[in-house]
Amino acid sequence: MLCHALESGNDDLADATAAVAASLPALQPALVASLAWCTGSRSWQRQAERLSLAARFDLVATGHRAACAMLDAAIDALNNEGPASPAWASALRCLRHAGPARHAPIALVQLRHDDERVRLQAARAVLALLPADHCAAAVDTLLALAGGAGPQAASALLGLAPIQPGLTLAASAALRDHDPAQWGRIHVQVAGSAGHVQVVPELIEWLDSPELSRVSAAAIGQITGLDVVRDDLQGQSLASVRPRAADALSAEVSEINPDAGLPWPSRTRFAQRWQAVKGRFNEGTPYLAGLPVTAAHLRTVLLKGPLPWRRAAAVRLQQLNRGALFPTRLPARDQCALLTP
Repeated sequence: MLCHALESGNDDLADATAAVAASLPALQPALVASLAWCTGSRSWQRQAERLSLAARFDLVATGHRAACAMLDAAIDALNNEGPASPAWASALRCLRHAGPARHAPIALVQLRHDDERVRLQAARAVLALLPADHCAAAVDTLLALAGGAGPQAASALLGLAPIQPGLTLAASAALRDHDPAQWGRIHVQVAGSAGHVQVVPELIEWLDSPELSRVSAAAIGQITGLDVVRDDLQGQSLASVRPRAADALSAEVSEINPDAGLPWPSRTRFAQRWQAVKGRFNEGTPYLAGLPVTAAHLRTVLLKGPLPWRRAAAVRLQQLNRGALFPTRLPARDQCALLTP
């Protein structure tokens, strides 16, 4: 409704809709997402300026052209609020996405912040934007967060995997060995993000696991470009059949399976196909979608690849360029404009 109001110029409806969303913390992400999909009109500007400071940083992080002009003012407001500002995590995440190097040094100071969320975003901003000689402390911060097995551990591992694959895989494997139920899936995702073919045989072994089969196939595809459906690598479902609730009014809520949209792979077919194609790959070289990570290939993935690979390509391209993170969540028209020479 907010998008309709902004695009049609209905200021009263926009004010009312935004006010309702702003009053409910759970709707803040939806409010930011709505603004990110609208053009930067006068009404849009008014709604953007009414956002909380953290939400303004989240809006700038989307890459919206009009929102980018808000960054300097938001940084000034953050500095006025000081170290206790609740917006620090959003601000540092915004810096990593928006990519202005002039603000990046503030992330170095926040590597020692008391809040794990702030330390996580500070470390990721340092690794994305600052020269390599500043990165050791950020790597140590992410490894410490991962080793603590706290709420930020998974994000720390996934953020570090493309940059320090060996250290990250060792850390995630240790967590998986300690608690396979909690960390097995994260370890598989870390392996896919690391992009090294040494992990493919291990991932193939997991294709017989009902819990990890589909995400393991997705990780193999992210590295090698193999596609379960296109390459005829499908297998039988390993899902157990759960009894339905006794009646339609049952209070039981079914858990959402994060792999529900992924096809079931065949371990035998994957193993055979890997034996046929593994000679094309070199150990020690990072791969995405079947080809070595280069700027030209990453741009091709951003233009034509499926969404999960596009996000990975954006992260890799930022790693190469030390600039803004390509905004894969913007409307397609805006992304195409950014990719068109």
